[in-house]
Amino acid sequence: MNANTETTKRQILKALKDNGITERVATVNGRGRDWEIETRTENGKRRVCRAITGLGGYRAGFGGWCLSVSYQGHTGDYCDRSSSHHY
Repeated sequence: MNANTETTKRQILKALKDNGITERVATVNGRGRDWEIETRTENGKRRVCRAITGLGGYRAGFGGWCLSVSYQGHTGDYCDRSSSHHY
């Protein structure tokens, strides 16, 4: 699924469920079109990003990730040559 600013929380929850991602891996906060996904681990972030494209995010202090379409920061690796953010 490709997320955009018109994607609703209900659509995100369905996409996560269809890809076998449970509440233990990722939590969706917010309502309507104003939502955010929190993952508990780096592996959880990878699973969510494979299921839903078009997300940006940042690493939280506890080691998880906060992902959203409204945050178009970088979630890849700067040193990875395949990354669009490679320097």
